[in-house]
Amino acid sequence: MNADGRLGMCVCAVIVAALNAAWPTPARAADCNGNGVEDAQDISGGTSQDCDVNGVPDECQPDTDGDGTIDACDDCGTQLTDNNIDEFWSIRQSSTSRGNVLWFDANDDVYYYDGSTATLIQPRNLNNVDLEGVANFVFMLGSGANPGEVLAAWRRGTDFAWIWGNDGQDPRDAVYTNPYDPNRTMNPEDVAIADGCIFMLLQASDPVTSNLTLHVFRIDPPTGSSTLLTVDFLNVTQNGGSGALVNSLVTSGCKAAWSWCSEGNAGTCTVEPDLHYYDGTSTVVLDRQALALDFARGRLLYSKPVNGVVQLFLFDTNLPSPAPVQLTSFGPADKQIIDAQTDGRNVAILVGDAGGQNREIVLLGGLPLSDAGTSPADSPPSQAFPFQLDRGQLLWTAQDTSVVYYNGSTFQRVCSYGWLNDGYVAQLRKTSATGNDTEVFLFTGTPPDDAKQPSAPLLVQATASGNGEATVSWSTVLGATAYNVYFARESGVTPSSYQTLAGSGAVTGVTENRAVIGNLAGDQVYFFVVTAVEDSTEGPPSAEVTVMPCVDPALDGDGDGTPDCVDGCPNDPDKTAPGTCGCGVPETPDCPGDLCPDDPNKTEPGVCGCGVPEATTDTDGDGTPDCVDLCPDDANKTDPGACGCGVPETPDCPDDLCPNDPNKTEPGVCGCGVPDVDDNHNGTLDCLEDMDGGTPGDSDQQGCAPGLCGPGVAPILPLLITGVCLMRRIVRRGR
Repeated sequence: MNADGRLGMCVCAVIVAALNAAWPTPARAADCNGNGVEDAQDISGGTSQDCDVNGVPDECQPDTDGDGTIDACDDCGTQLTDNNIDEFWSIRQSSTSRGNVLWFDANDDVYYYDGSTATLIQPRNLNNVDLEGVANFVFMLGSGANPGEVLAAWRRGTDFAWIWGNDGQDPRDAVYTNPYDPNRTMNPEDVAIADGCIFMLLQASDPVTSNLTLHVFRIDPPTGSSTLLTVDFLNVTQNGGSGALVNSLVTSGCKAAWSWCSEGNAGTCTVEPDLHYYDGTSTVVLDRQALALDFARGRLLYSKPVNGVVQLFLFDTNLPSPAPVQLTSFGPADKQIIDAQTDGRNVAILVGDAGGQNREIVLLGGLPLSDAGTSPADSPPSQAFPFQLDRGQLLWTAQDTSVVYYNGSTFQRVCSYGWLNDGYVAQLRKTSATGNDTEVFLFTGTPPDDAKQPSAPLLVQATASGNGEATVSWSTVLGATAYNVYFARESGVTPSSYQTLAGSGAVTGVTENRAVIGNLAGDQVYFFVVTAVEDSTEGPPSAEVTVMPCVDPALDGDGDGTPDCVDGCPNDPDKTAPGTCGCGVPETPDCPGDLCPDDPNKTEPGVCGCGVPEATTDTDGDGTPDCVDLCPDDANKTDPGACGCGVPETPDCPDDLCPNDPNKTEPGVCGCGVPDVDDNHNGTLDCLEDMDGGTPGDSDQQGCAPGLCGPGVAPILPLLITGVCLMRRIVRRGR
């Protein structure tokens, strides 16, 4: 209390701080634009746009070029629509093929962009007839039979499917017949388009069971007529009265595959499906308990469980006698396959832990593109949208809500999710602050390699394997009929340039995914690249790898079985590579930073050493910590020396018992500093004669003071003193 009875200011401050800690002030909601409305409400209410989906209104984020689009959303490419010029608005769905784009707007009008011009190809209202709305789950643009041709299909309302091609014809009805009742319609549920062919899933009601079933039809693009491919499903044996389902429809080269199950509920199989394959003429059961995943360049990718673990299989329809081949060998402890895609050259796999956590995308062969921790793309993939693979390029949404585009070698963010095809991404993005205007954008990525080229081999490795010999290995490339290996003693090896380099050579027509190359110069670094060949077309080279072949593979100085030329620790029989700790040092987790590997409390010796706590106490103040000071109480000494702690160190120590008496090295009878002499030769030392009060050399022949020995008694004190001194000397010398 102050003199006036009030609490002091310091005390008040302490109390206020304590109260604030106990009851903190609620954090204010963000309002970056200062309009008095929370940012989240501005975004949800349409007052502010949030094109990068980071929870911050766009007007509060940088727009360096002043184009009205924040920097984070500038990677959208070319804007194809503009509601200020045409009336395209609120686009809900799009698809792309070879840089062409198909979309429909909020009026359910269908538009097509041919690379330069957007054209209305089907309005919702045609000749005063309402064609009903477009369904986004049956809406696709795919490749035609010839370069520059495209095919499209979409569903309107519940019953009608339309097909269209850029051949000058108007959109036309897909004509199909209900296999149960020709007088009843069917609902289109899915479509697959590629290479000039269209396949469609159509739903009908089984009159026997009243269950909805799905069937596959092949649609003829010029006429719209159709052929039922799942006629076998109509019999009671296969249908089983359970509502047979067809799903995961895929196509390539006018062939198709789908998975069929005999029992389903709400459009989902309740039993493991069987994989069916249509070769253009007939349908067979390709595999049991299998799910079709993707089909490209005649190569069908599917999955099935093997010993309880899902594995990937490849069915190459380009081969004369194709047979399923298992591509993966995941174990029960590995991350499990969630999804996979193929472009006919590459296979990308989405894997994750049980429950779909810790997801990552890897290319077949082991090259990781993303993971839950450290990855090129920084953020693991989300399952909000399916990832896409086309011509060695990928598009996926990341867990941080960003959209990642991988062009085959590098990564970049694009402004929104879209459709990937042939190096193009068709995207939809809101462009108005109110959120009621969405435009179509076309992002042009890195042009991919020619479609006919096989992919570059991955995971190339080179090892020294013999005298002047190297072994090069790589991952298998889908569709490759052979491989070529190029090498030289200089970097920059390519199929076209390797011959200009020193020590160059090539091994061609290799039919396996490894090659042994001999006749190389020992102790010379060689550079290698590998290409894949499909028929007569050679793909791009792999990444360059190096190795130094052996001169004498029999030379093994440390006897560990590894030739010195490839032994990273040629003098250490326990190691062939330095590792973390280095050659000659056992590999332990403590290396290299822990200099006290046996001391859990210290990583370096410090002053006191490993195993001894680092003390800061210096009792005698001599600048030496007690942990290393052998005389911690002696400010003049840190070591006892010859004389001991507390005793000045002199040359006299330890044999001189009279270090200050130059004439004596031991006390004798008279002690240090007093001579042991008998000047009167009476048998009594002078130092003792004056004890009776006389002077040295007086008439007392007994040499004893009266009262000490008594009359006529020989003195015994000198004898006692002498004995004590002699005993001390003996003891000291015995130490």
